Amino acid sequence: MVDPWQRSKKRLSGNSGKTSAKRQRSYTFYLDENWDCPEVKTELHKAGIGYRIYKQDVSANIGASDDTFLPKVGAHGWILITADWHQRYRPREIEDIRRYRVRHFAMPGNLGAKAMAQLMAAAKNNIRACCRDNEPPISATVLKNGCVKLLMDAKGRLFDRREEKLYCKGRVTTRAPY
Repeated sequence: MVDPWQRSKKRLSGNSGKTSAKRQRSYTFYLDENWDCPEVKTELHKAGIGYRIYKQDVSANIGASDDTFLPKVGAHGWILITADWHQRYRPREIEDIRRYRVRHFAMPGNLGAKAMAQLMAAAKNNIRACCRDNEPPISATVLKNGCVKLLMDAKGRLFDRREEKLYCKGRVTTRAPY
């Protein structure tokens, strides 16, 4: 027979007396070909971010088409991190993001590898919150201040209506531009 004290210890979280909440899912960041450098890997390790690099899943061909890795990214529920912000405007790539149910996040370009990795580390909780709150496929952009702006949710909303949904410092705000 299990000791009642042992059973209650497993059920309780901290000293609040409430049952523990479901643990937040651990997401893997999938980095496109622009991120494969030692500075990025060092910063991500320091920040405790789980990641995969593009070349782990695609042969060493740089510039391979997105349909070679997007199905795997979507199937595993990984978060695609890219510096290619044009990707969400090309009709074929938008269709691929939707078809494979990808969580797509575009980083600002021209910051340098180390600065972009530091920005990703600063934005990791906002990226995870956006993924937690929105079913895939989604497309969002990471702003230079570490906030995340959702541009397209699973139904194509927000982007189409030109509303703004912003994840910043643990808070979500939604507003219309007018």
